[in-house]
Amino acid sequence: NDVRAHHYATWDAAYVLGSLSADDRHEFEAHLADCPSCRDSVAELSGLPALLSRLSCADVTAIDDSGRGPEIPPRVL
Repeated sequence: NDVRAHHYATWDAAYVLGSLSADDRHEFEAHLADCPSCRDSVAELSGLPALLSRLSCADVTAIDDSGRGPEIPPRVL
């Protein structure tokens, strides 16, 4: 069962970043109980908030439309 083939396919990142409403979060958590694909997807993204927190405002501002940004220090990688 492909994780991208159902209603919750795009909720993983929003869930990890804490941007779902309380109702949507509860709904998604109930879904996670029965969907190993979504659980795997959430697990893959779980480190994202910690990585994003290491970026400064200047780093974020430096990212241009091409997706290129400042060189990432080895300590972050």
